[in-house]
Amino acid sequence: VPGTALQAAFCGEPGHPVYLPLSLVPAILAHDGREGLRGALAVVPCRQVPVADAAMLLDMDTPEQYADLQDRAACHDALTRDEAEGLLLQAGVPERGLRHALAVGRVAEALCAALAEARGEEAPVETALALASGLTHDICKGVHGHEAAGGRLLARLGLARMAAIVAAHRDQSVPAEKKLGAHELVYLADKYCRGGIWVPVAQRFAQKLEEFGADPGARAGIEGRRDRALALERRLAVELGRDPAQLAREVLDTADIGTRSQMLDARRALWTPLCPLGEDA
Repeated sequence: VPGTALQAAFCGEPGHPVYLPLSLVPAILAHDGREGLRGALAVVPCRQVPVADAAMLLDMDTPEQYADLQDRAACHDALTRDEAEGLLLQAGVPERGLRHALAVGRVAEALCAALAEARGEEAPVETALALASGLTHDICKGVHGHEAAGGRLLARLGLARMAAIVAAHRDQSVPAEKKLGAHELVYLADKYCRGGIWVPVAQRFAQKLEEFGADPGARAGIEGRRDRALALERRLAVELGRDPAQLAREVLDTADIGTRSQMLDARRALWTPLCPLGEDA
């Protein structure tokens, strides 16, 4: 887009930074200064570039804004709900994938919040991390080794903790001494969701066994993953004092996943990037 200013935008709202090609410098310098750069951009060719980072809309001009940014800093490497959903649209995740992502995100968030309550803890950062990682866990679905590919994508965006969770959501063996957190709960939440619908862990793996169980190697792998997921479920039930599967079911029964995914899909044009978010981008 030669001769065109490029302005970062979040969900259709323009912010910073702005890329100004040298050819536009004379027009910018000739502007009378009214409304600052916003006014100058109004008289030159300008195109928005969607980014999944709401922080580019924030200012730090007052003590109140500075305090707000300090509060946000604790969660700087966990996307907000809107940012995670925007990133899914930028990556081209289809509506069916959005439904599964929304379901896993909601369940992971609920499990994490319930675990913090059972422990008598406040865990807003961990809960935010569970939600964001649950939403983006299948962001590279369709790519060979999509778990690792999703982890690499998030790592390139500076989201190291989310990257580690997404890369490990297919299978985990959790040591008894490890404190459960977002890492394990996103993994378990994924096992409770078939698309946007709740399923018991055993049923989720029974479907895999029916499809691939004729191969002895595949059967052994599926049964191993099932047994590890059920072991984590039992351990979490003890700590929660209730059945995590039932909690996941209640969450999905009350969440209108279908309507939310359709709404996001309808807003896809706001997130169409100038270049893809692929491995080489």
